[in-house]
Amino acid sequence: MRSIPTKYQKDLDLLNRLSALNTRKICSDGNLVSQKILQDEIKKRADNLICKEEVFPVKVCHSDLCKVNTDKKALEARLLDYTGLGGGKVEGDLVYLGDGTENDFRRKNINGKIVACRYNMANYRVMQVARANKYNALGLIIISEHPDLFQIGVGVPGFKEPFKMPAVSISKSAWHHLTKVTGRSVSIEYRQNIQNGIGKNLIFDYCNHDSKETIVVGAHFDSWGSGAHDNGVGVVMLIALLESIASKRFKKNIRFILFDAEEMGMIGSRWHTDHASGDNYTAYINLDMPSPSSSTFVKAVLFSNEWRMLKAIPFIRLLKNCYLPVPLGLFYRVSNALFPSDIDSFFRKGVPCVTLYCNNSYYHTSDDTADKIDVRRYADICSLVENLITKLDDM
Repeated sequence: MRSIPTKYQKDLDLLNRLSALNTRKICSDGNLVSQKILQDEIKKRADNLICKEEVFPVKVCHSDLCKVNTDKKALEARLLDYTGLGGGKVEGDLVYLGDGTENDFRRKNINGKIVACRYNMANYRVMQVARANKYNALGLIIISEHPDLFQIGVGVPGFKEPFKMPAVSISKSAWHHLTKVTGRSVSIEYRQNIQNGIGKNLIFDYCNHDSKETIVVGAHFDSWGSGAHDNGVGVVMLIALLESIASKRFKKNIRFILFDAEEMGMIGSRWHTDHASGDNYTAYINLDMPSPSSSTFVKAVLFSNEWRMLKAIPFIRLLKNCYLPVPLGLFYRVSNALFPSDIDSFFRKGVPCVTLYCNNSYYHTSDDTADKIDVRRYADICSLVENLITKLDDM
């Protein structure tokens, strides 16, 4: 890592502690430990804040067996959560569908077959799973971008029922073996059970009792793996902002929320927005992978097209940092899908909102580690977001 300003060193230390937990998946030991770490850290940095805990029901997946079998070889795989309900084995001819777009699925008859397609950012895995299910595939194999890494995890937005069809991730190396048997029979063997659990959002407020308006800053703290970029960097940025504004006075209330269960389909933020009818939210700032890493290939600022956001967002600074501006309404129309982050929960409630988003090639893998974060850029983006909060407060 390049050197970082001294004031941000403790953010980097916190990021390393969170990443060392290996997973912060909902209801896991790592998730519970991270809650304690975060509450203790906030108490050290802003001891006048009281944490409100918001609990909600979730379904928790456990899988301890997953492999793809040919007539000669058993290949290691990872079952995607919320697929393959109950476990079992499916067998059928293997069909390769490239990027797994809607057109790819329409072009071939996949009824009763096992489908394989590439992981790619243009088609979210949950969309690929939904298409395979829609066209009656027996199973889905998603091919990782990496020779020896699995791209894990898929959420089901809201509280929809899990997919009974199994979907698995395999490495690119494993796919080389499967290319030899395309058109022939393969099987997916898996075991999965789903139990009831409890998720927990952590809420911290700076209150101005003369105001009824509230600006919300949010970041999800759960992760599939080490989760440094997704979304440890967003979490430590939220805490840095919470500390930096502690000595300032604001016209509006400022609320900071650490959301749980984002990776399951934005369940924590959806629960919050569905039960926050008495709160007058005037803006939402989403910190989900807000700062680039060494392998970032997409940088964007997505925003709702209200005057408040258009006037407050420092577009010139973001353009200089190579962030592509994308109106959320346009994204939804073009992609015909939700944006897979907590901003969706606020956008669908009509709250003006913005998210800074930087994807990278290690997204949802075990190699999403702290050493890949561009710490200089982190400091710049942290300053930019603090300026955004100030501008929104003045409106």
